[in-house]
Amino acid sequence: MSKKLQMMLRFGLIVVLITQVISRQERSFVIAMANVRFDLWIISSLSARSRLDCSRTCEIHSTCLSFEYTPLTGECRLFDTIFLHQDAGVYEIGWQYYIASNRRCRHPFIDGRDLDICFTFVGFHNLTEAKAKCAAIQSSIISITSDEQQDFLTRLAGSSNSVHQFCLLCSTMP
Repeated sequence: MSKKLQMMLRFGLIVVLITQVISRQERSFVIAMANVRFDLWIISSLSARSRLDCSRTCEIHSTCLSFEYTPLTGECRLFDTIFLHQDAGVYEIGWQYYIASNRRCRHPFIDGRDLDICFTFVGFHNLTEAKAKCAAIQSSIISITSDEQQDFLTRLAGSSNSVHQFCLLCSTMP
């Protein structure tokens, strides 16, 4: 393999890695799903020149927890929820869905922003297993302390079409 080809492959890998995470100061947005368009719980839909512009808009919007962007049309959509599964959307080429992370919360927690909680998914477990999983990451099962948190968690649970499954969350202080 020629040195030029090796350099091009390395550069291509770097570009791919850079496009997978968009960072801005202390906040980053991690790509979660591609080619899925979500039409529920949109808090704002606007035109953006790039993913970075879309992520900046999410950053300044106090309730934005995730966003999606398509370079095909420049459309940017902000959400005040996080979609757990692609079944909540429809297949459409070009859309890229991002989840906000690492704002005030330690890894692997997601910043609930205005809800003043840090949370992460531990999957579908019984209560005993969930407590153990949360304890392993120095946290506890999420405790709902406000109507806003209840509404958010209801939307979060509603983003999965699997009614028979229940997702348990761990939480920690921001």
